[in-house]
Amino acid sequence: MSDTARPLKRKYARVERERRFLLERLPTELDAAAFHRIRDRFLEGTNLRLRRVEMPDGSHLVTKLGQKLLDPEAAQSSRNRLMTT
Repeated sequence: MSDTARPLKRKYARVERERRFLLERLPTELDAAAFHRIRDRFLEGTNLRLRRVEMPDGSHLVTKLGQKLLDPEAAQSSRNRLMTT
């Protein structure tokens, strides 16, 4: 199937907005030891992402395979993507 035959809207896709912030320090109400580590790997030449979520001690929580695509309704934005998992 060619790319032109695929629908632009995918049934299970959701919008993912990438936002990054640089903070001088963590807010005081956060516990610096309570976090999940996210490791993303992108398969070269594809839109596929393999995400592994771990506890601080390295124990595995979940692994997800997803496809990250440009949002046709916001193609000019580098932050908006359609994500399927």
